[in-house]
Amino acid sequence: MAGIPPEEAERFLVTERIDYDATDCPVRYEVWREYALKGPQATPHLLLERAAERHDPDQLGDAHATNLGRSTSDLALEVARRLTTARDNPLPPRQVQSSVRVTRRDPGGEPQAYAAAGSAPSPGDPGPAAQTPNELSTDGPADAGPATRPRPDEALPHFGDWIVIQPNLVELMTVVLPLTTWGPLLERGLRMSNDELASLMEPPTSHQAVTAEGDVPSRGANVAWLFRFLARLQGWDPDLASERRRGAEWVHRNLGTDLPQAPVNAAGRAAGDVTGYIASVNLDRLVTTAVSFSSRTVKADVARKAFHIDCSHLTWAVIDSGIDARHPAFQERVELEDGTTRLRSRVVKTLDFTAIEMSQFRALQRGDDFINRLEGSIGMEPPGGGGYLPPANSHGTHVAGILAGDWRNAHEHNEVRGVCPDLRLWDLRVVGESGEGLESRLLMALQYIREVNAKGGEALQVAGVNVSLSVPYNARAYACGWTPVCQEARRLVRSGVVVVAAAGNSGFDTSDGAITTGGTGFQGVGITDPGNASEVITVGATHRFQPDRYGASFFSSKGPTADGRPKPDLLAPGEGIYSAVGRDGFGAKDGTSQAAPHVSGAAALLIGRNSELMGQPERVKELLVSTATDLGRDRNFQGSGLLDIFRALQAL
Repeated sequence: MAGIPPEEAERFLVTERIDYDATDCPVRYEVWREYALKGPQATPHLLLERAAERHDPDQLGDAHATNLGRSTSDLALEVARRLTTARDNPLPPRQVQSSVRVTRRDPGGEPQAYAAAGSAPSPGDPGPAAQTPNELSTDGPADAGPATRPRPDEALPHFGDWIVIQPNLVELMTVVLPLTTWGPLLERGLRMSNDELASLMEPPTSHQAVTAEGDVPSRGANVAWLFRFLARLQGWDPDLASERRRGAEWVHRNLGTDLPQAPVNAAGRAAGDVTGYIASVNLDRLVTTAVSFSSRTVKADVARKAFHIDCSHLTWAVIDSGIDARHPAFQERVELEDGTTRLRSRVVKTLDFTAIEMSQFRALQRGDDFINRLEGSIGMEPPGGGGYLPPANSHGTHVAGILAGDWRNAHEHNEVRGVCPDLRLWDLRVVGESGEGLESRLLMALQYIREVNAKGGEALQVAGVNVSLSVPYNARAYACGWTPVCQEARRLVRSGVVVVAAAGNSGFDTSDGAITTGGTGFQGVGITDPGNASEVITVGATHRFQPDRYGASFFSSKGPTADGRPKPDLLAPGEGIYSAVGRDGFGAKDGTSQAAPHVSGAAALLIGRNSELMGQPERVKELLVSTATDLGRDRNFQGSGLLDIFRALQAL
């Protein structure tokens, strides 16, 4: 059977990520994509990664650490044993057993092909049965497996923590996946009846994937995605009820309900429920000559519980595309004198700088009562009034939700809970529906905040600013860190305001649509403005719950700055971050834009706990940077490391 069209593959692997994210699965995105494009009988070269000795139990679900210390050779032997068992007990005729060719890679030696786990069919072998979509059986030999089978006492080739194997899709599912953290999920699905499994395969509804913590997809959604994808790979359309039933029948017929059991470990305990032997399944990519889980991750949840910080008296400005103040994530209940309650938005001020030109702004500055006249010109009434206009672009709402959203019990398994969920917000709009704007609008917003604070005397009305925007830096035009927006950000910091900026998404050049490396693509100097300003807290992105494993995201701009300063200052989660969108929606976005508000929230918590930090942005930055968790990467990639809010609060 041929593969599915690329757009269909992307639909399941990318578009449905609102309910599932490819990086959550031990079988990586590239592996699934290979089977999707080439067909389920493809046999790509795969690298199986043995789980490390130490593992976060939260990442293993119900798994235990009992067998995580198994050596690579022991694990290779177990995989070979399971392949032998699977092939000595062939599946129904429709299932084709593929050759599993492996490559021995001895350290320091040349790769040598060998057939410890199988070889190509002999010339007289009738070959695999034809795959026909939407049919449950075809004519063909009962055993179309390889001529040479692996022996249970013969381990697959391995080097370091890696094992090399070349399975077809069903072998991947029945041999490899049960040895990963998704083993229990696979078993869960196979225990379901055809009707239950078909029902589970229904097209995903929004928001079903996220647990109460708000970041990690739920097990039910992972099971649903897995079997929807398998059915589609075999030719059935899981969006149709009749096809889902046939897909469920195929799953039970070909995968069976009796997966191989894990061996008994050295302690004599049955290890059938112990997963995590294989940490990841990766595509062994073509090598050529070298011509060339998010609030929890930054410990915001622990910090809130341990320190009970009240930030309701603080205000943070979000300079972005706009915050939809009607969204439930920003509503709070207010008790009235008559005993009734009403909802009030924590987005207490909205100004649209896209509606004013710099010349008009300057004219207002030269006159009397600048602040009131400006707010009267471009300010908006609160939601409910006739003058409120919701933003046309959801980016700012998403950023604000990460910073200060509070939408508990929004859905059965979901919530939007920002880092600092009682913070007051100012919505300063500088980009429009397209997500693009002019630097001058950003300059006006920064100057406005400085003027407002100066008018208020010693008491700052705005404690901090989040700028999840990027202005490309041209080294031929400006000295690094001295562009107009960098200078204005510097002035604002020196006036006592914390300024947090996204590092930018210029870490990798994807202008040609490629996400592969071959001597091109990587951007060594990619920090954008205002992140180039030394006083600004510049934030790069990392994985939302495994930053120590993945480091800085491929898209996250790396340092040094063009004049040699190390940047970014910190990393925070920026991949697949769930937050508020639209008027009452919920969705995931990627980018350093999503990383920056985690740091803004951390800064607000520091000021909320110790009021003496108000007006001392340098001290706030020092606390956040000095308590970050070193991820063992170059400083120009990770800055000082991963944001750790709990440690920063402890340091006060």
